Amino acid sequence: DYLKTFESTSGVRDRLRDKERQLRELVSAEDIHLLHQRTVLLEKLWDELHHRLLLKEDRLQHGVNEWREFNDRYDRLMEWLTGMEAKVGVSQDYQVEDLIDRIASVSAIQSIANITFE
Repeated sequence: DYLKTFESTSGVRDRLRDKERQLRELVSAEDIHLLHQRTVLLEKLWDELHHRLLLKEDRLQHGVNEWREFNDRYDRLMEWLTGMEAKVGVSQDYQVEDLIDRIASVSAIQSIANITFE
């Protein structure tokens, strides 16, 4: 919504420049110089705010994407755990301690891989 507001203000900025041009004929040169400085400062501030808003939007989108990825991984882990729980409950071929050791070893391997790629 804020980005749309910034995009829709280009007309307001154009009208401000037009008013400044119109006042050049009516106001002293010193006052016009001061008005022009203030207008330029306002333009710079406006552009800086727009840039900051774009950066915040990017950070927010990045956070949302990370959350989605985490949520997907969590869902897959829960599905896997449910499946393993069913297998352990039905079959005596699986020993819980062995499964815990397997999970720990896979986790250690993934940690080493993550450190290597960072």
